[in-house]
Amino acid sequence: MFGLKKLPSLIVLGALLLLLTPTVDAIAQDRVEVIIQFDGPPGQIRQAIESLGGEVKAEYTYLGSMFAEVPSDSMDAVKSASGVSSVRRNTPVHAPELVWPFGGRGVEAAAGLDPLANINHNGFTPITDIQDFAASNSGSYLMNHATDGVRALHADGLTGNGVIVAVVDSGLRPVFDHFDQNTVVVGCEDFVGDGHGCSDNRNDGHGTMVAGAIAAAAEFHFSKNSLFLQSVFFNANGALLNRRPPNNVPDTVAMIGSAPGAQIYAFRVFGSNSEPSDTATILLAIQRIITLKNEEMVDIRVANFSLGRRTIYAGLDVFDTAFDALLANGIVPVVSTGNAGPALLTTASPASAFSAIAVGAGSLFHQDRIVGDLGFFGATGPAGFGDTLRPFEGGQTAWFSSRGPNADGRQGPGVMSEGFGVYGAGLASQGSKLSLGIGSSFAAPNVTGIAALLWEHFDKTSNTLSPVVSATKIRNAIVGNGNKMIIVGGETEDDQGNGWVDAKKARDNLGGASVFPPTAPPTETLVNDYIKRTLAVVGSTTHLLNLEPGDRQDVIYNVNPADAELNIELSSILEVACAPDPEPFFGNELLSYCQKWCLGD
Repeated sequence: MFGLKKLPSLIVLGALLLLLTPTVDAIAQDRVEVIIQFDGPPGQIRQAIESLGGEVKAEYTYLGSMFAEVPSDSMDAVKSASGVSSVRRNTPVHAPELVWPFGGRGVEAAAGLDPLANINHNGFTPITDIQDFAASNSGSYLMNHATDGVRALHADGLTGNGVIVAVVDSGLRPVFDHFDQNTVVVGCEDFVGDGHGCSDNRNDGHGTMVAGAIAAAAEFHFSKNSLFLQSVFFNANGALLNRRPPNNVPDTVAMIGSAPGAQIYAFRVFGSNSEPSDTATILLAIQRIITLKNEEMVDIRVANFSLGRRTIYAGLDVFDTAFDALLANGIVPVVSTGNAGPALLTTASPASAFSAIAVGAGSLFHQDRIVGDLGFFGATGPAGFGDTLRPFEGGQTAWFSSRGPNADGRQGPGVMSEGFGVYGAGLASQGSKLSLGIGSSFAAPNVTGIAALLWEHFDKTSNTLSPVVSATKIRNAIVGNGNKMIIVGGETEDDQGNGWVDAKKARDNLGGASVFPPTAPPTETLVNDYIKRTLAVVGSTTHLLNLEPGDRQDVIYNVNPADAELNIELSSILEVACAPDPEPFFGNELLSYCQKWCLGD
């Protein structure tokens, strides 16, 4: 990182450093935990592992894989065993990383002091009739649903009723009131084992925030002196509701999930202090979701994941094939792309799965400006300052959102949704506070809820179709009907995929959506196969032209690992004023971001 400030209205340059030699594990270990993918009889695979001195710790019958511990000197023998298709180490999977907009990834304010996570309110009123609310309070959908068509489906009576959604995350914190956890949550299972359990106020709040983005349905009331309320007045005035007659004081801002009629089944895979999980645990949760559906009659039909790890095996990684298994069992898998952008090739697995709906984070100017009001100066800041930090009114791909292409050449992400200033609850130090979330983690659950709306539509109109066909059509309708008019500027399909998610368009075109699941592309299966055509020559000059706010261009170098360093010089930068005026405090800034890839396990 080159030390330039990361602000919501950035002009972005991504530089990717590529090492084309595999990494080598220099430290031999006596025993190694591995995930084994197989296409032969599982009993035969188990017998082969045990004959080599290994131990099978878990078998994922629906996923075609198993978790085992094997002697390190038998790895080659395990890989060559009959019926084994791949052997990968059981690697850590890190908890979703929050983004602090004025400091970068992983740079957060203290939990009790973060003004974006601790917004005071004066109580709430549950919304009991979503259809009526949507029909009579359209402005309330400016918060989180300004451009996604969700209000139209709510007004038509689609709320996700009868649909169970799996949320694989950090569990729940029951102290928050943005949805009624007593009626909405139908199950909660813990895979961490730290004694907290799946629903506990000590849990990390990320899972609660995600669940609320799906199921929230409440009006929150604020003091007239609330900076948040004042900022909404300046930037999204239509979202204000007058709930204190006869004084005619608008003091209320509704919080509406994309599927407030859906139910949540939570799976806790991340601990309370952002401790990483691992591949085996995530696969166990996926196996459990399919088992619940097929064997215990818990009709889970959508699954939300805000997690990932790097992969050069796009579509073939063990996470990716597990997502294919979800779709093959009638469950729509939705996953955030990650927060590793703006460089190309940063989409994580399982967002790279063929069957996944990969969701990138978008930024709409009014919510971006609310973040600017609250976040830059804290609780004492002036309302209306945010437009100086975000003068550009077009939609953007959030600077941090991971980009495509995938390692096999497919574009990424699938669709975009609001991931900057998402209005919710769960991250605060106390249950009496609300939050504004930033990250692709909060874009994915909005799309998850939209999938639940489409399931309800199927229940009412097309219930003769099989669950697998229905899930596939829902997945394809969402990905194939994005709106490319929301994000303006020079963003390509690798930045915004098929555009902003559009629930109404997906519903209206659901009947014509393909019944066939996505398949592997015919060519280009590795990172270097895709990018070797565009490598820049070390020592040469590359011209980057006509960058608009939020745009990025990439320069890719093949670097010998023996080289001590690569020096990149930025020069001859010509700044043209943005309409209507340049950003007055920091000017137009250029963010340089270096991403290194090593090919190998």
